[in-house]
Amino acid sequence: MSEPSIAVKNLLDHFSDNYDDESLTLRKNIYRETYLEFADQSTYYKQAQAYARFLAQKPVCVHPYDLLAGQIQHHNFTGSMPAKFADDFDPREHPVPREPSVDDARIEWEACAPYLADAPQEDRDAAYSLVSGVAGGLYTHTSIGHVITGFRKVAHTGWNGLLEEIESSLADSGKNAEQRDYLCAMKTVLTAAQNYILRYARAAGDTIKDAQSETQAQNLARIADACRRLAQGPASSFFEAVQSTVLLQELVTMEILSGSMSLGRMDQLFGPYYEADLAAGRITAEEAQELIHAWRIKLAGLVNGYQNVAIGGCDRDGNFFANDITRMILRSTHDVRLDQPLLSMRYSRKMDDALWEETLRVIETGNGFPALFSDGAIIKSRVDAGVPADDAWDYGLVGCVEPCIQGREYSNTEQMRLNWPLVLELMLHGGKTLRTGEAFPLANIRNLDEIQTFGEFLSWFKSELAFHIQRGAHAVNVIDTVYHKAFPSILLSATLDDCIMRGQDAGAGGAKYRFSTFSNTGMANAVDSLLAIKQMVFENGMVTLPELACILARDFKGQEKLRLYAANRCPKFGNGDPGADGLMQELVDFASGIITNIKNTRGFHFLPSYYSVYHHASMGWMTGATADGRHAGVSLANALSPVQGADSKGPTAVIGAVTRCDHTKFGNGMVLDLKFSPSFFHNPVHRANFRSMIDTYFDQGGMEIQMNVIDRETLTAAQKEPEKYKNLIVRVSGFSAYFVTLNRTLQDEIIARTQYDGMG
Repeated sequence: MSEPSIAVKNLLDHFSDNYDDESLTLRKNIYRETYLEFADQSTYYKQAQAYARFLAQKPVCVHPYDLLAGQIQHHNFTGSMPAKFADDFDPREHPVPREPSVDDARIEWEACAPYLADAPQEDRDAAYSLVSGVAGGLYTHTSIGHVITGFRKVAHTGWNGLLEEIESSLADSGKNAEQRDYLCAMKTVLTAAQNYILRYARAAGDTIKDAQSETQAQNLARIADACRRLAQGPASSFFEAVQSTVLLQELVTMEILSGSMSLGRMDQLFGPYYEADLAAGRITAEEAQELIHAWRIKLAGLVNGYQNVAIGGCDRDGNFFANDITRMILRSTHDVRLDQPLLSMRYSRKMDDALWEETLRVIETGNGFPALFSDGAIIKSRVDAGVPADDAWDYGLVGCVEPCIQGREYSNTEQMRLNWPLVLELMLHGGKTLRTGEAFPLANIRNLDEIQTFGEFLSWFKSELAFHIQRGAHAVNVIDTVYHKAFPSILLSATLDDCIMRGQDAGAGGAKYRFSTFSNTGMANAVDSLLAIKQMVFENGMVTLPELACILARDFKGQEKLRLYAANRCPKFGNGDPGADGLMQELVDFASGIITNIKNTRGFHFLPSYYSVYHHASMGWMTGATADGRHAGVSLANALSPVQGADSKGPTAVIGAVTRCDHTKFGNGMVLDLKFSPSFFHNPVHRANFRSMIDTYFDQGGMEIQMNVIDRETLTAAQKEPEKYKNLIVRVSGFSAYFVTLNRTLQDEIIARTQYDGMG
């Protein structure tokens, strides 16, 4: 690894200059005014006009020290998306989490309801249930912002090429009025994007007079020339390919609320351009590395933006793929310590030792990069879901850990999440939640006194789990039939395969692959709680089910002895206990089977996942005490990992437990998070064993694994004196973020995770 150049350090010193406060209010106001002006027009027309007007009026700036054009940041989407932003929203301090709130769910419902006027009342009620589901902590739901944009298509085809595709599609006499309206909206937004890029060309040219050196003047002239060409045609050099991705990422994050707008396999995209320029003597390795640094800095303007970059992995023939750009992206992640973009390494045993050592050096920094993914598990999961092998190999990762066929799939990976421990809470309390007071239907309301065996109770839990999965999926399906009519993604759709040909929004079924997604949270808490109920109620007779329900409602008040027994004396998932690990396998397989068999409205089906982003903390805050000894309001377990601190047998036991589940069924991804002390990697034997552990995990069927490398003392100190640790980055659950920006529940959850100093 090497020190960043003076030009890169200058970019970092001026990092805050990337932000534009004026455009926050400007965007919100333009969209509201445009919607009022064209109230009688279609939503497609209104969205296209508002976006075009915003791009025409938004301030554009290129600084004398810039190496690339672009200004990527979060925007205030109030008025144009199902999201409510505070008036003092600051994109420089975008908090984690910005919850998909009950306000957002209500905005979505109110916008979609007119399009459901003729739907059966049952469907309307189902759609509205998302509002109460989010309010009560049973569900989370986000309908947009989780996909890999068609970066390769735009770089290879150019904006004029996309416009030619639109004209060809419009010439098809089979297109109906709605399709033609949508295609015309596409023309409007693409033309607006071209004009916006030309504004960058002019801005760069105008800034040359402010250059403080000949090198700066040359850099600005290069930006201006590239933007002029990219506004029309495809990228023709390494610089233009890199610049193209920055511009497109900015354009899509101004169109839609970016939960996790990701970039895909950038080493694959950039590699051929770099190799051609290098062979022709148009660039050096040092210059290319500098541009990769600048590229990461531009992307990092989207603080906590969950933009995922995938590197490595197999090629079409199954051979491991890595190039010079793979290594440059790794080195940039090591040398330029920022929370964005996220980095994912598609790993296999075929990776050479030198590349592994570079990867391990980045892991050792403690930033949580890169997460490691198994091609074997993910490619099989895509093929099993119905994606041909010829496309399945070409996946990237969306947001945290969600596989997606880049540029071809409308992945929409955060459509639904279910809180498993809250399902147990509803069972024990007649369908009511303890923390929020929300009431939910149950498949079967049972008299707790009448349940005689644990097998009977477990069967009841399964039936309720299935009921709430199916209920949530039904709600998503209803919203999906009309969401694109209220909130289309016109620019994004133009970049995805087949949307132009079909004349349809990606959300309407325009993209080539159109799955729906259903995630799950708190699995380990549910399993450990069930095991505690089995032992304390049905085996030892320490309490009855009604008594336990009352104890949990009081958060163990006056029952600390029982709480400690549940926390410390009952079996826990993740320690090699056959009963605990087997129960997790049984329930995960059961849930995955239910989810996968639900059809969606776009001709595909739902894909299950077992990651939690930050929702294990937010859902935990909304969940009462649980039978595993957890207090009310405390974070739930992170993704598919054991409950924080409950795993006592080391990482190898955790791996054995997690891989009992069939990860090829997790079509929308999963997370296994392990936390190591920094001193662990000082031991050469540990370093060698660590790679063997990774190989073993993937050989046993593991899909994803990520590491926090930080000691508990540092985290505790950062919590007490945050001003001293502003740049401390940690892995949360599938993504990394600045520790001091996390809420207290998330910080406590990360501190509580088991810290490994050895292999077990």
